[in-house]
Amino acid sequence: MRLVAGFLLMLLASCQAQAGAWGHGAFENDAAMDWVDELTQSKHASVLLQSFNNVVRSHYVELDYCGQAIASAEVIAAFKTGDFQTLPAELSAWARAHNAEYEPEMAKLAFAAVAKCQQVQQSEIAQLWHEADASGWLLSLAELQKKLQ
Repeated sequence: MRLVAGFLLMLLASCQAQAGAWGHGAFENDAAMDWVDELTQSKHASVLLQSFNNVVRSHYVELDYCGQAIASAEVIAAFKTGDFQTLPAELSAWARAHNAEYEPEMAKLAFAAVAKCQQVQQSEIAQLWHEADASGWLLSLAELQKKLQ
């Protein structure tokens, strides 16, 4: 019995260690947080466009690309609305410093990328959310898209 209990504890611990961040919000996944680190090292806001192009130009979009694009779309929404408080602190500072680089076309491209990430047949992240409960995730994306319009 002890052997079985020990095995179960090891299995549970390894699953938790590998689980990473995962939630409904734009910054509640590992891909987005890794992207935040990359963004804050960038000297230009044009790097945001790369994340959108990775999505809109792909036939099928992998999980990480959507995570990056959704996080980037939140930055564009902050540029557009002037509300930087929704961003993680380090990204908020970077976005404020690059706000002058915002152009309205960025919001249109961000909107298109977010829309594609919601398509189950075209997006790994949408497939994963629809296997679970996508309602919270879809609600957060709808709120993001409102800010982008």
